[in-house]
Amino acid sequence: MKIITLLLISFSSLVFAQTPKEDFKVLSHKGANTVNNKPLSTGTKLFSSDQIMVSVGGYIGLLHKTGKTLELRQPGTYTVAEISQKVGSTNTSASKRYSDYVVKELTKGDKEDVNKNYMAHLTVTGSVERGSEDIQIFLPISAAASTNVIGNTLKINWKKVTDGKLYVVKVMNNFDEIIFSKETDDTSYTILIDQLPLNNENSFICQVSLKDNSKNPSEKRQIKLIKNEKAKALTEEITEINANLADDNSINNFMKANFYKEKGLFIEASDCYQKAIKADPEVTDYVESYDKLLEENGLQSYMINKKK
Repeated sequence: MKIITLLLISFSSLVFAQTPKEDFKVLSHKGANTVNNKPLSTGTKLFSSDQIMVSVGGYIGLLHKTGKTLELRQPGTYTVAEISQKVGSTNTSASKRYSDYVVKELTKGDKEDVNKNYMAHLTVTGSVERGSEDIQIFLPISAAASTNVIGNTLKINWKKVTDGKLYVVKVMNNFDEIIFSKETDDTSYTILIDQLPLNNENSFICQVSLKDNSKNPSEKRQIKLIKNEKAKALTEEITEINANLADDNSINNFMKANFYKEKGLFIEASDCYQKAIKADPEVTDYVESYDKLLEENGLQSYMINKKK
């Protein structure tokens, strides 16, 4: 009996040891693409013996087991072993570290169809112009979802108000005292943080209004500064992932967007999502992930595919 038990244990160990590790995960795709003649979907694992077909007008964004990314745009049939050779064998730990997080986010729950006409409504910042009567800053609304900032600049954007000519950007300390004010006729403004009299405070509040007060001002937005050792460690991670995902393509911007989102850097995350969407506007994974970021931060009016 002991011999049989040992044999079973050994056989089980051998089976698990020989379980193949996937070469790629599918992070995004569009079109009627297939793997082994079956429909391909986001999160699909691809093994070396698999055969994938990219449809005419199709696109597949892949994450390799080393953490590198690869885009397939040329229609045709490929073996996974063949495309693996294009990637190489060097591990990129920063990308690999967040791959499971990205796949988990993409495959969580049911997804809705994207409005096919949304591209006509995109502004230069990637947001949707809804013609609101009040000023809406493109920053997280609730105090619980305050904006984290690393570095010396904070660029804020807001929707153009009908007949609005001159806006006033205000910065307040945590006692609601105005410590900075600037007029602009644009719908964006970059605040230089080191020029604010913060008196070593790690947060401040910003608000935008019309100079003539003809419309309601924006809601106040809480800004939190990442400083010291935490900023140093995060900066090192950002440098590493930017080096690993150096090519300015949609899949890399999508990967970086998810990295920034996980780190609580809303501005950087939304910027990378917008770049991915502009590069491949028909890839629903990009649009849905961006909309989810906006919804989680109380910015439903900016969503590309608003829920009814």
